[in-house]
Amino acid sequence: MHIVHTKIGFNRGRRRLWQEGPRLAWAGFRPGARFTIVSDPERRRLVLRLSPSGERIVSSRARGATVRPIVDVAGAIVERVFGLSDDRVRCIFRAGEIEVSLAPIAVARASREDRLRRKLVEGVPLAVGSVFTGGGVLDHAIHAGLAAEGIGTVSSLVADFDADGLEVALFANPATRGARVSVEGPIDEVDTAQLPTLDLLIAGIPCTAASRQGRAKKQQFAMPEADTEAGHLVVSYLATVRAANPAIAVLENVVDYAGTASAHIIRTQLARWGYEVFQVQVAGGAHGALEDRRRWSIVAFSQGVAPAAFEVVATTSRAGTLGQVLERVAADHVSWRRREYLELHAARHAAKGGGFKRNLVDGEARSITCIGRRYWKGRTTEPQLVAPHDPERARLLTPAEHARVKSLPADLADAVISGRSPTRAHELLGQSVVWNCFRDVGRAVGRALRSGAGLDQMAVQAEPVEQGQLVLAI
Repeated sequence: MHIVHTKIGFNRGRRRLWQEGPRLAWAGFRPGARFTIVSDPERRRLVLRLSPSGERIVSSRARGATVRPIVDVAGAIVERVFGLSDDRVRCIFRAGEIEVSLAPIAVARASREDRLRRKLVEGVPLAVGSVFTGGGVLDHAIHAGLAAEGIGTVSSLVADFDADGLEVALFANPATRGARVSVEGPIDEVDTAQLPTLDLLIAGIPCTAASRQGRAKKQQFAMPEADTEAGHLVVSYLATVRAANPAIAVLENVVDYAGTASAHIIRTQLARWGYEVFQVQVAGGAHGALEDRRRWSIVAFSQGVAPAAFEVVATTSRAGTLGQVLERVAADHVSWRRREYLELHAARHAAKGGGFKRNLVDGEARSITCIGRRYWKGRTTEPQLVAPHDPERARLLTPAEHARVKSLPADLADAVISGRSPTRAHELLGQSVVWNCFRDVGRAVGRALRSGAGLDQMAVQAEPVEQGQLVLAI
């Protein structure tokens, strides 16, 4: 057996299947041999079989002293099976037979686009899933954005190695609670055959090796991909895309990730699989949040449902002041601390001519910088609130305040924080996203998705779907 992946071309405005060379002779299709064609439009397949009474003849042409056999099939018989699209096909050469069918990539594309259009027309909720889920803040935002555009969703997959984060997603997060399939364990150990088919896949690949802070701490690595903890996860992500075959994929990471080898691989491979890939950057401040966290995102649509352009529009006005989201903390509370070691740390950097200094804010601040997953450590560069009663003291934001500056809705904030220590709550929040930003990404996806599927004028209504839950532990 010999397999060829190719495209059906055009000749004088008609579709044309052209095969030439020794692979034809290997299968018995030598110059002058007769063959017949069996057409199967329903399965989108042509079968060429050698037959003494066949209506077609293998032609040839000479290249020097070599005679090369040619099979040339064009016109209506090809168009009835494959239409006028430029999808790739797979030719399987066997003794006495050549089977021509859509290539697996083309089959996958047609399947996901047909499934998506059918669900939108019938008002069936879209199957939405995620990997590297954490507590599911990103999921919640995307679900909310789609809902705001009238598109129903059902959580079909959550996956993470962090059992505590997955517990939030699976049992507390209003958007992902009761997901049909959940996977607890390293994503690179997952059997992709057990993953469900999705309409939309969400992912936030860990940024520990790509962020500026992460690169500063891991200078022994020449590139982010050399990080043994997270550098390889691009492979697992793409394996998940291939298995789940979503019509839309949303991926977020730090802005610097856009320039990594991993990001280049993702963009190229998605395009090869038939996706239109858009890149956007969002910042919390521009979307009405106090935390001005900046993130880069890929939003990929299967080409048949893709918009001509993709734009994320902010739907929330500018945030107020930090003081409006603060809890009441007594002046004598232990959280108000002097932290002399941070002052010494900043002074040492200043003496060396560096710009490293404490990130102190007060209640009048209208914007604060990014709060990461290790916020509980009280690091120099992350925001701390100056005590109004003693400028020598400062404290970290509480988990509730942390959730508010990231614009999390109250029910989601409670799901993440309730029953957890401040340390764990800050970790889950710090590795999540600014909710407003990705709610607006979800809305943009909803608008573009409906437009690309030709449903601009339709009011899509979706009923919630109840289904049993499968939990996979790795």
